[in-house]
Amino acid sequence: SIADPTVAGKLIYTNTCVRCHGTDGKLGLSGAKDLSATKLTAEEQKIQIRNGKNSMPAYKDLTDEQVDALVKYIATLKQ
Repeated sequence: SIADPTVAGKLIYTNTCVRCHGTDGKLGLSGAKDLSATKLTAEEQKIQIRNGKNSMPAYKDLTDEQVDALVKYIATLKQ
């Protein structure tokens, strides 16, 4: 079990998401959405992480716990 999901989520984000979304969620490389302004619910975010969208690949190898942690971390990027 993950002690602090936000810390675990940040690690996953840094390894997986930062190259297109940027450290603050606003980079927008390859059409990446601004995560600091997302209107998606946590459940919608989980589906998108799992299935991908447009140029974003699907991340089917992440565990449910990892995806939950990632969504919790993304929530900290919101303005």
